[in-house]
Amino acid sequence: MISDYADWPFWPETRSDEHQALWWRDCYVTAAADRQLRGVYHWFLLAGGPGSGKTTARIAWETDQAADSLVLPYPPERWPGSPTAWFPDNPSHLAQMMATAGLAVAEQLQSRPELIAQLDEFQREFLRALLEFMGGERHYRRFVASLPQPHASQLAAVTVADDLFSDGRSWRGVQSQIEELSQLLRALGRRRVVFVIDPPSPLGPDHAAGLADLFGWLDLTDNPGFAVAAVVPTELLEAGSLLARARGRAGLVYTNWTADECHDVAERHIRAAVPDMPVKSLAALLPGGALEDLDALVAAEWTRPSPAAWAGLAESLLYLTRRAPDPLSFPLRPADLPRLKATYFSRHVRLRLDLDRRAVWRGPRLITLRDQHFRFLQLLLLRGRAVNWDDEGLRLLATSKGNVHSIASRTRQVIEPVAEFEVYLFNRKGYDGGYWLENCSSMATHDRLETV
Repeated sequence: MISDYADWPFWPETRSDEHQALWWRDCYVTAAADRQLRGVYHWFLLAGGPGSGKTTARIAWETDQAADSLVLPYPPERWPGSPTAWFPDNPSHLAQMMATAGLAVAEQLQSRPELIAQLDEFQREFLRALLEFMGGERHYRRFVASLPQPHASQLAAVTVADDLFSDGRSWRGVQSQIEELSQLLRALGRRRVVFVIDPPSPLGPDHAAGLADLFGWLDLTDNPGFAVAAVVPTELLEAGSLLARARGRAGLVYTNWTADECHDVAERHIRAAVPDMPVKSLAALLPGGALEDLDALVAAEWTRPSPAAWAGLAESLLYLTRRAPDPLSFPLRPADLPRLKATYFSRHVRLRLDLDRRAVWRGPRLITLRDQHFRFLQLLLLRGRAVNWDDEGLRLLATSKGNVHSIASRTRQVIEPVAEFEVYLFNRKGYDGGYWLENCSSMATHDRLETV
């Protein structure tokens, strides 16, 4: 009897802490970006395409830095102008970042109040000024009241004579604040603070401009104790404005992968998912020429070798041979490759209607559509069920029953990745006009469907 396989190597959202630790040990492949990041110290941009492991490389780098650096997230929702920023009306990045650092320092001292004894009078004054800058005098008093004795008494008597945060724009004012923060962190055993920007979705125009402004601020922040790391798509760099504002002073690291490294990713995931599987090399599991064929598929969809794509292909391979209703056997035959490709798309690549562009995304690939084809997909997605000739919207769109099948056929030719299989657009055989979508969602500025 063929054994099942574990899901956790392929689906991060299902991993327990134990499985996450196993994933880093057994599945993660150190690539060129990891090696380059070891030599980057100050501000840097970590760039790559979709599925290139940017966030994973960032997490690996953060884990390495955590021993002696204070690594803090600085997402766009905390930037100047955002309603959820510390100071929504303050246009300075520095003000938001200082507040973020102040919160982290306060939490560290509340969990380890004995560290207060390591602060000299100068550093305690800055700590009070920082916390009062965040929330006023009462905020500082609440912080002191949360501490046990004698640590609370040590901070209660601290006074601040100067307004340390009145100037956050000039070189002198910025340097003063950063230097005092750096001294405070060094006293707490941290050699620097690093603010990390890694938004879960692509940056919009406003946030892209905000990031360019932040990196244009490099002239004011030339201090080894203060750094910014940003994860960005290559498309943002190709636009030019961000690199122009950084003026070549920020480090630049690309998450580039070779095909062989991606194959290693797939094999490691297979070994972790099926520890007792006797043969785990792709060459033994796939027919001759399949590696090159699948590499070409990945390059066509992702524009470059993608570890995420190959992890998905590995899971699809195990699904077809261990869970599918009519399982395949190893090694796959050449005739099985279309089914493997279709399974990969159905399990790992969603189709998304882009309401702003009136196009679709198949994973990372933007596919333009004729207006009639887009409206057909939009109608099916809005209905959320099989749509036949009884539907008024379909009758208005197609004008005749015969035209429904013509529209569907032409739409399939554009959106389906494997000609022999239905992945996204389905219909009931023998049921006139009964079409529906699977593995599909919408995306727009406000993520909504327009009325059809």
